[in-house]
Amino acid sequence: MSQRERALAALHRLRDFQHGQQETAHRLAQHDENAQLNALQRARSALEHGQQQAGSAGQGSSLDLGRAALVAQLMEGLLENVRDRRSAHEQAGARTALAAAQHLAAQRQRDQVGDHLAQERARLQQASDVRDFDDRSDLLLARRLRGDAT
Repeated sequence: MSQRERALAALHRLRDFQHGQQETAHRLAQHDENAQLNALQRARSALEHGQQQAGSAGQGSSLDLGRAALVAQLMEGLLENVRDRRSAHEQAGARTALAAAQHLAAQRQRDQVGDHLAQERARLQQASDVRDFDDRSDLLLARRLRGDAT
């Protein structure tokens, strides 16, 4: 194995490792994005439920001002939770997109080094084949010159 081939093989192993790291980071980002989406859906559901409860409590009965203020405060908290979850989900989506781009870049680098390694191995094999052919040709020529029958 030539020094260049050893270096390319080592670089290919490094790129393969980096690709694995990026793939893991991408999957973690996707998982986080899904978790944030689930949290957003739960927050929206809680807000809808709160709105239904507030609407049904206000119909047909009179609310005192203290209770109305508590309901408004609760609704504002639920709405703020939805906003926070939406923001967290958008940030997770951005992280997922970045991780996907990094994963793709690492994959391209790994593939590029793999191509160079394959080319180097093919070049070395061709050189070996040419040497073997030359050696056989020289041997045949020497035998013919000596008069050996083959």
